[in-house]
Amino acid sequence: MGRRPELRELSDQGVRDWMAPRRAAWQIAVENNGIDGSVGAIVRAHNAFAGGGIQLLGVGRYNKRAAVGTHQHEPIRVLEAVEGEFVVGVEAGPLLPPLPCGLWPSATYVFGHDAVGLSPALAARCDVRFGPPPGWGPATSPSMLAHLLMWRLRHGDALAGADRSVGPDDPPGAIRPHAGEAGNHWDPAWLGLSRAEQRARVPFDWWVGCCAWEPRRDWWVHLPGGRTPLNAVMTARNALAAGAAGVFTASDPGPERAPLGDHWRVRSSAEVMAWARAEGYALVALEQGGTPLAEAALPARAVLVAGHEVHGLSCAEVRACDAVVSLPQWGSVNSLNVASAVGLVLDAAPQIAECRPAPGGGHQPALGGVQARAVVTGPARSRSDS
Repeated sequence: MGRRPELRELSDQGVRDWMAPRRAAWQIAVENNGIDGSVGAIVRAHNAFAGGGIQLLGVGRYNKRAAVGTHQHEPIRVLEAVEGEFVVGVEAGPLLPPLPCGLWPSATYVFGHDAVGLSPALAARCDVRFGPPPGWGPATSPSMLAHLLMWRLRHGDALAGADRSVGPDDPPGAIRPHAGEAGNHWDPAWLGLSRAEQRARVPFDWWVGCCAWEPRRDWWVHLPGGRTPLNAVMTARNALAAGAAGVFTASDPGPERAPLGDHWRVRSSAEVMAWARAEGYALVALEQGGTPLAEAALPARAVLVAGHEVHGLSCAEVRACDAVVSLPQWGSVNSLNVASAVGLVLDAAPQIAECRPAPGGGHQPALGGVQARAVVTGPARSRSDS
């Protein structure tokens, strides 16, 4: 993880100049009204997808550690109110229409807080609002929603089923079906709580209690080797939201995994791969140098093996897999957070209803356009796409 090789000798201004012609016209706005668990991650994602600008609404202070230095290269403004001719709200609300593939290339997309969604005032300002895309549940975090949205903005025209149901040129009655409603979890007392009180109200197991694990994709996620507990927990949160079958980690991250029961298993990499072979799952590595995700035909049943953010996967781990997929990026830092990268691959994975039974029972992995049995030479690349 770090700057692209061609940018390492440039100043921050030089990097900003390099980014300028690559930037899109759309902007991202974040309502920063409490503990800012998603703001830094959204800044990092905005850099990876080279968005047109970030609007921080309310408080300008946030945890820059999650941005891994990308905030130095991003056009960030602190505003009292969102700016833009066409404003699209996105939050994890089951009553909102799902986020489509086709989106507006010049709109401003606004996200609320993980625990309480958009404030009523900001919801009323939105021209249209969407919930998580198909296959995702209400446990989807604002950070993951931002990644999913920006991925669609960069690839939407190439994705199947692209559909702009409403747009800036439609009459007001058509583009304000959800304006004026309160956020999906909005609590008026939220802003009066201290940061410690806010943090205590949304522990990880809160999401497990509110959103029971409902597998919608026959995909497992495996994090081999050493991982930070936070990355493991956030990966599990995204797997829960995406309806994956479960998560394997090589080490126990602590009490956070207990509420997930059998959906979170502690197994060595060798045990996971042996289990996958015995159960007929394909092994898909997430690493640089593979088939771009937008071009990959993913199997119906798989174990996704995601590498360390800095060191990636080892050569042996990649060779053990049947396919390698990668996530192209446009920003100055050639890396995505591992939990968010896993979420993007799960978003592309087929849902269980689309799985085709194999002639002898079970499911037949369809590796189609995915690079199978990739040959890797030399050490694993350092700035993993995952």
